[in-house]
Amino acid sequence: MLTDKSDDDAYVFWHAAPSKDSRAAYGTLVGSWLRAGVIPRQGTPVEISRRTTGAAVQVKQHPPSPRAEDVEKLFSEYADAAITEVKAQADLYLAGAVVRARVHFEYLGEDELSPPRVDPRRDFMQGTLLLPQYWREKAKGYGDGDPGGAAALIEDALVVKYLKAIAEQTQPLAMFSGPEHDNVRWRFNEAELRGPRPPRLSELSRYATYLTPEQVAKIGVQHVQGLVRVFEWLHGQEPRLRPLCQLTTNGGAMISRWPGVLDKEPKFAALLGEGDRESFNRLRAALTPG
Repeated sequence: MLTDKSDDDAYVFWHAAPSKDSRAAYGTLVGSWLRAGVIPRQGTPVEISRRTTGAAVQVKQHPPSPRAEDVEKLFSEYADAAITEVKAQADLYLAGAVVRARVHFEYLGEDELSPPRVDPRRDFMQGTLLLPQYWREKAKGYGDGDPGGAAALIEDALVVKYLKAIAEQTQPLAMFSGPEHDNVRWRFNEAELRGPRPPRLSELSRYATYLTPEQVAKIGVQHVQGLVRVFEWLHGQEPRLRPLCQLTTNGGAMISRWPGVLDKEPKFAALLGEGDRESFNRLRAALTPG
C-alpha cells in the first residue's frame, strides 16, 4: 500500500488477478498498461519488491521496458519469488503538456495480511496512476483566459488517451475510480469487486468514472449511446459545460463532469427528445445513491 499522504490525484484501477502466480500476474498487468501507452520513463528505474526470508521485503531496481514484448525480461529473475509491488514513473503527453506520473501495482490488501506474507494470492490487483497535485495547471492557456476550460481540456485528454486505453487493454477490469485524494484507496472490498456496482452520481461531478461492460448492459447500451448524444448536444448549447461520455471498445463507458444542477431541471428535460430524456434519466437513476 502507498504510505505517502500527498495531495496527488490517484486514479485507481481494480483488476481481477490474471494469474495466481505473482510473476505472471504482474507481467500481464504491466504489459497491458504498456499497450495502453503508459510507458515507464526511460532513465528512471522500475522498482520491484518481493518477500524474502522472515517476511522481509527486498527492493530491486531494473531498467524500464519500453515495449510490452519486453516485460517478460523485466520479471525473468522472479520465477520463484513472490512479488509484492511494482513502482515506476511515466511521462504522459496531454494537450501539449508533459505530466510526470507515478505508477504503482500491487495485490488488493496484501499489506493487511497478518503476519505479513503474500500467499494466499488475492483475487484482485490494483493499478494506480498518480498525477502531481498541480498537473491541470500544465494545460495550455491555464494561466490566462479560462483556467477552468484549460483544466477540462487536459482532463479530457487524460480520459481519451490513457484512462480509456487502460480500461480497454487491461481485461478483466473490475472497477475504476478517480481521482482518489490523499490516497483514500480502500473503498471497495473483494466481495464488492466480485459484483461491481455503478459509481454514485455524487462522485461524478467532475472526474472520470468507468462503467464496466456488465454495468452498461444492465443500464442498456442504447441509453449510454443516448447519453453520448445528450452530452454532445449540451456542450454545443453551452460550450462552458463539457460533460463527457465515451463508449469503450470492450463495451464499457467512461463518464466525467455530470452536468450537476441539470439533473432535475424541468426546463432542461423538456428540451430533450423523448428517447434522449429517457436515456439521461436512466443513467441518472442508475448512478444515484439509494
